[in-house]
Amino acid sequence: MISDESDWKKRALFLCKRGHLETELLLQHYVSELPLHLETKEKQQLFELLDQNDQTLFEWLLPTEQPLPSVCSHLHPLIKAIRGKYLMNHE
Repeated sequence: MISDESDWKKRALFLCKRGHLETELLLQHYVSELPLHLETKEKQQLFELLDQNDQTLFEWLLPTEQPLPSVCSHLHPLIKAIRGKYLMNHE
């Protein structure tokens, strides 16, 4: 039997599958390296982010000169962490 601790991660990795390859790769890379034991708040924010449509995620995750929208201000640290993970590994 699979524990609940790994179920959330499998579900998150499944939700990373996107129509935009770039977005999918950013999300999969980030989620695959997360520890199995995350705080409930962190999991909720991750699933809220993964619930966004492809175009929104693409715009939020790729670094631009545009500031992130204030609507998702509680997700800014997560978005910046995903961006940082990608940029750190591809410089």
